[in-house]
Amino acid sequence: MSDPKKDLHYVNFIELEVQSLTLADWEAIDLAAINFANDVAIDPMWLLEESLKRISNGTRKWPPNNPTPFRNFLCGVMKSIRSEVCKNLPGAIDCYYTYLEAYPVPPDEMLERQDNEEWAKQVIEKTLDYFSEDENVLAIIMGKAEGHTGEEIRDQENMSRQQYDAALKRLSRYRNANYPRGSRNE
Repeated sequence: MSDPKKDLHYVNFIELEVQSLTLADWEAIDLAAINFANDVAIDPMWLLEESLKRISNGTRKWPPNNPTPFRNFLCGVMKSIRSEVCKNLPGAIDCYYTYLEAYPVPPDEMLERQDNEEWAKQVIEKTLDYFSEDENVLAIIMGKAEGHTGEEIRDQENMSRQQYDAALKRLSRYRNANYPRGSRNE
Protein backbone atom coordinates (compact mmCIF):
# COMPACT_ATOMS: atom_id res chain seq x y z
CA MET A 1 0.00 0.00 0.00
CA SER A 2 1.45 3.37 -0.94
CA ASP A 3 1.78 6.20 1.53
CA PRO A 4 -0.70 9.02 0.69
CA LYS A 5 1.72 11.66 2.00
CA LYS A 6 4.46 10.42 -0.34
CA ASP A 7 2.00 10.29 -3.23
CA LEU A 8 0.86 13.87 -2.57
CA HIS A 9 4.48 15.00 -2.25
CA TYR A 10 5.30 13.34 -5.60
CA VAL A 11 2.30 14.96 -7.35
CA ASN A 12 3.24 18.37 -5.93
CA PHE A 13 6.82 17.81 -7.07
CA ILE A 14 5.62 17.01 -10.61
CA GLU A 15 3.35 20.08 -10.61
CA LEU A 16 6.34 22.27 -9.73
CA GLU A 17 8.36 20.71 -12.53
CA VAL A 18 5.55 21.30 -15.05
CA GLN A 19 5.19 24.91 -13.89
CA SER A 20 8.94 25.46 -14.25
CA LEU A 21 8.89 24.61 -17.97
CA THR A 22 9.64 27.61 -20.16
CA LEU A 23 7.89 28.66 -23.36
CA ALA A 24 10.79 27.16 -25.33
CA ASP A 25 10.35 23.89 -23.40
CA TRP A 26 6.64 23.79 -24.22
CA GLU A 27 7.31 24.52 -27.90
CA ALA A 28 9.78 21.63 -28.02
CA ILE A 29 7.35 19.35 -26.15
CA ASP A 30 4.51 20.29 -28.52
CA LEU A 31 6.71 19.62 -31.54
CA ALA A 32 7.75 16.24 -30.13
CA ALA A 33 4.10 15.34 -29.45
CA ILE A 34 3.16 16.26 -33.02
CA ASN A 35 6.06 14.26 -34.49
CA PHE A 36 5.39 11.17 -32.35
CA ALA A 37 1.61 11.31 -32.87
CA ASN A 38 1.85 11.76 -36.64
CA ASP A 39 3.46 8.31 -36.86
CA VAL A 40 0.23 6.70 -35.64
CA ALA A 41 -3.46 7.56 -35.73
CA ILE A 42 -3.51 9.41 -32.39
CA ASP A 43 -3.89 13.03 -31.47
CA PRO A 44 -0.81 14.94 -30.20
CA MET A 45 -2.84 16.50 -27.37
CA TRP A 46 -4.00 13.04 -26.25
CA LEU A 47 -0.38 11.86 -26.30
CA LEU A 48 0.81 14.79 -24.18
CA GLU A 49 -2.08 14.46 -21.72
CA GLU A 50 -1.59 10.71 -21.41
CA SER A 51 2.13 11.23 -20.72
CA LEU A 52 1.46 13.81 -18.02
CA LYS A 53 -1.22 11.56 -16.51
CA ARG A 54 1.16 8.60 -16.33
CA ILE A 55 3.90 10.70 -14.79
CA SER A 56 1.50 12.25 -12.25
CA ASN A 57 -0.05 8.96 -11.15
CA GLY A 58 3.38 7.34 -10.84
CA THR A 59 3.00 4.83 -13.66
CA ARG A 60 6.10 6.46 -15.17
CA LYS A 61 7.93 7.79 -12.14
CA TRP A 62 10.47 10.56 -12.50
CA PRO A 63 12.97 10.39 -9.62
CA PRO A 64 13.66 13.77 -7.96
CA ASN A 65 17.44 13.45 -8.26
CA ASN A 66 17.28 12.53 -11.93
CA PRO A 67 19.94 14.46 -13.88
CA THR A 68 17.72 14.28 -16.98
CA PRO A 69 15.73 17.50 -17.47
CA PHE A 70 11.98 17.05 -16.96
CA ARG A 71 11.33 18.17 -20.55
CA ASN A 72 13.47 15.32 -21.89
CA PHE A 73 11.83 12.82 -19.55
CA LEU A 74 8.36 13.93 -20.69
CA CYS A 75 9.36 13.55 -24.34
CA GLY A 76 10.73 10.09 -23.56
CA VAL A 77 7.42 9.09 -22.00
CA MET A 78 5.58 10.33 -25.10
CA LYS A 79 7.90 8.28 -27.30
CA SER A 80 7.35 5.24 -25.10
CA ILE A 81 3.55 5.60 -25.31
CA ARG A 82 3.81 6.01 -29.09
CA SER A 83 5.80 2.77 -29.27
CA GLU A 84 3.30 1.07 -27.00
CA VAL A 85 0.46 2.19 -29.27
CA CYS A 86 2.35 1.03 -32.38
CA LYS A 87 2.72 -2.44 -30.87
CA ASN A 88 -1.04 -2.61 -30.63
CA LEU A 89 -2.49 -1.41 -33.94
CA PRO A 90 -6.12 -1.64 -32.76
CA GLY A 91 -5.11 0.36 -29.67
CA ALA A 92 -3.92 3.22 -31.85
CA ILE A 93 -7.20 3.27 -33.65
CA ASP A 94 -9.13 3.01 -30.38
CA CYS A 95 -7.21 5.98 -28.94
CA TYR A 96 -8.03 8.01 -32.01
CA TYR A 97 -11.75 7.24 -31.85
CA THR A 98 -11.90 7.85 -28.10
CA TYR A 99 -10.35 11.25 -28.62
CA LEU A 100 -12.78 12.08 -31.44
CA GLU A 101 -15.74 11.26 -29.21
CA ALA A 102 -14.40 13.27 -26.27
CA TYR A 103 -13.48 16.51 -28.04
CA PRO A 104 -15.29 18.33 -30.85
CA VAL A 105 -13.13 18.94 -33.90
CA PRO A 106 -12.63 22.51 -35.16
CA PRO A 107 -13.88 22.97 -38.76
CA ASP A 108 -10.40 23.68 -40.16
CA GLU A 109 -9.16 20.31 -38.87
CA MET A 110 -12.25 18.36 -39.93
CA LEU A 111 -10.95 17.26 -43.35
CA GLU A 112 -7.68 15.98 -41.94
CA ARG A 113 -9.54 14.16 -39.17
CA GLN A 114 -11.98 12.63 -41.65
CA ASP A 115 -9.04 11.48 -43.75
CA ASN A 116 -7.39 9.89 -40.68
CA GLU A 117 -10.67 8.28 -39.65
CA GLU A 118 -11.16 6.81 -43.13
CA TRP A 119 -7.59 5.51 -43.13
CA ALA A 120 -8.10 3.93 -39.69
CA LYS A 121 -11.27 2.18 -40.89
CA GLN A 122 -9.41 0.83 -43.91
CA VAL A 123 -6.61 -0.48 -41.70
CA ILE A 124 -9.12 -2.27 -39.47
CA GLU A 125 -10.96 -3.77 -42.45
CA LYS A 126 -7.76 -4.93 -44.16
CA THR A 127 -6.41 -6.42 -40.94
CA LEU A 128 -9.64 -8.25 -40.13
CA ASP A 129 -9.91 -9.52 -43.71
CA TYR A 130 -6.32 -10.72 -43.70
CA PHE A 131 -6.79 -12.64 -40.44
CA SER A 132 -10.36 -13.80 -41.11
CA GLU A 133 -9.32 -17.48 -40.80
CA ASP A 134 -7.03 -17.00 -37.79
CA GLU A 135 -9.20 -17.19 -34.67
CA ASN A 136 -6.33 -16.53 -32.26
CA VAL A 137 -5.24 -13.31 -33.97
CA LEU A 138 -8.84 -12.14 -34.24
CA ALA A 139 -9.30 -12.83 -30.53
CA ILE A 140 -6.21 -10.74 -29.75
CA ILE A 141 -7.35 -7.86 -31.96
CA MET A 142 -10.84 -7.79 -30.49
CA GLY A 143 -9.60 -8.30 -26.94
CA LYS A 144 -7.06 -5.48 -27.21
CA ALA A 145 -9.66 -3.19 -28.78
CA GLU A 146 -11.87 -3.88 -25.75
CA GLY A 147 -8.99 -3.07 -23.40
CA HIS A 148 -8.19 -6.58 -22.17
CA THR A 149 -4.71 -7.67 -21.16
CA GLY A 150 -2.93 -10.56 -22.84
CA GLU A 151 -3.58 -12.77 -19.82
CA GLU A 152 -7.30 -11.97 -19.90
CA ILE A 153 -7.48 -12.76 -23.61
CA ARG A 154 -5.66 -16.07 -23.12
CA ASP A 155 -8.03 -17.03 -20.28
CA GLN A 156 -11.16 -16.05 -22.20
CA GLU A 157 -10.10 -17.85 -25.37
CA ASN A 158 -8.42 -20.84 -23.65
CA MET A 159 -5.15 -20.11 -25.44
CA SER A 160 -1.83 -21.38 -24.21
CA ARG A 161 0.99 -18.89 -23.80
CA GLN A 162 2.66 -20.39 -26.86
CA GLN A 163 -0.50 -20.01 -29.01
CA TYR A 164 -0.92 -16.43 -27.82
CA ASP A 165 2.71 -15.51 -28.51
CA ALA A 166 2.58 -17.12 -31.96
CA ALA A 167 -0.60 -15.22 -32.86
CA LEU A 168 0.88 -11.99 -31.56
CA LYS A 169 3.98 -12.59 -33.69
CA ARG A 170 1.80 -13.12 -36.80
CA LEU A 171 -0.02 -9.85 -36.08
CA SER A 172 3.28 -8.06 -35.51
CA ARG A 173 4.75 -9.39 -38.78
CA TYR A 174 1.63 -8.26 -40.65
CA ARG A 175 1.89 -4.80 -39.09
CA ASN A 176 5.59 -4.50 -39.86
CA ALA A 177 5.11 -5.65 -43.46
CA ASN A 178 2.19 -3.33 -44.16
CA TYR A 179 2.88 -0.38 -41.83
CA PRO A 180 6.65 -0.37 -41.20
CA ARG A 181 6.66 3.14 -39.76
CA GLY A 182 3.45 2.55 -37.80
CA SER A 183 1.45 4.81 -40.05
CA ARG A 184 0.52 5.43 -43.64
CA ASN A 185 3.14 4.45 -46.14
CA GLU A 186 2.80 7.49 -48.36
